[in-house]
Amino acid sequence: MKPGPQLTERQQKWFATVNANFETWSGRTLEAWVEIMKTCPETAPRAQLAWLRAEHGVGQNHGSHILGAFNPGGGPGWDEPAELRAALWKAAGSLAILEAVEAVASGVEGVISGQRKGYTAFSRAVQFAAMRPQKSGRALLGLKLEPEASARLSPAARKESWSERLSATVELDDPAAVDGEIARLFAAAAERGSGGSRNLRLIKITPPAGIRTDRSGSAGSGPASGAGADRGWRRSGGSWPG
Repeated sequence: MKPGPQLTERQQKWFATVNANFETWSGRTLEAWVEIMKTCPETAPRAQLAWLRAEHGVGQNHGSHILGAFNPGGGPGWDEPAELRAALWKAAGSLAILEAVEAVASGVEGVISGQRKGYTAFSRAVQFAAMRPQKSGRALLGLKLEPEASARLSPAARKESWSERLSATVELDDPAAVDGEIARLFAAAAERGSGGSRNLRLIKITPPAGIRTDRSGSAGSGPASGAGADRGWRRSGGSWPG
């Protein structure tokens, strides 16, 4: 996982384009949209995004850009990732799960982690995974896969603030739940985030210490070796969304 940049090159170009053309696109300056947001009856970011869509036809990405400028809570912005992370991942249990997933991400080439107000994103060319904390020290992981890819996955139960392409989710109760199967699914989703083809291909998982990639997907007490390590090469692709 690459340290430093919180946005992929593609995302950086998108933001530069949005900033340069926002008035042309919307008919209003960003400052004008901030004034409009002051009339919004909603206070929760997700509800504010829904209001912008319903009342003004603003999509999620542009709506998030407006909310970032509006920022009614006065909290940290997207250029303050450490502060955003600390504000979001306050519960020790949820933070430990995030760190376990970040350990998995460090074994997948080309992954960039970016912090948002409501979730932590993982991207290559595009976003392929995201996480947010849940109550009681748990966490929800969204992946750019179809739910049928694994018995561990479920369809998204509600509309999340992350990319709509992340159509599969898995609830993680503790760091031990981030096992070999989750590592396999994360790597498969990362392949979908690289802009690769839909054809079947082999992808390489480098499991972090403490995670085994055996057939059961169970966590182990040490690094994988032998046949278990060989099974780190898995197939992905098929009809997963691009």
